[in-house]
Amino acid sequence: MLFLIMIALNDYSTDYLEKTNRYPSVHVIGGDASSRGYVLNQLSRFGVQAQETETPASLLVHESDQELYRRRVFWAGVECRMDKLTVKDRAVLELLMECLPNKVLAQRLLITERAVEMRRASLMRKLEVRSLTELVRLVTRFAIVQQYGILLAIA
Repeated sequence: MLFLIMIALNDYSTDYLEKTNRYPSVHVIGGDASSRGYVLNQLSRFGVQAQETETPASLLVHESDQELYRRRVFWAGVECRMDKLTVKDRAVLELLMECLPNKVLAQRLLITERAVEMRRASLMRKLEVRSLTELVRLVTRFAIVQQYGILLAIA
């Protein structure tokens, strides 16, 4: 008899802030009902609270309205910040997304390396990110949100 004991990490948003309460839940999947019952009894003997689940699909996390609201607000804010970028900012950002060094960026844009550094600092300030990695990650994820309409998780 094949059993799968699954530990799912559930998120329950408590408010509109990025604060969530996380706790694992144990689910027993597979086998017939009596076998699952036996496994549940054995787990309870050790003090583990478990639930009987027939299919893993029932474990899919359904987001709360608050979480969806948080995501919409976050990505709308990113969209507003992206709209404020100038044409030159967008040109620098496009080349930054290719992970090119400042020297190459300067040659392609026909500006000095110092100007590239200043543009990059300006981009980071406008998009409210602290590092180049965070900038690339945000812009990449924003492109996915724009292209597919999927509200990606905030993290």
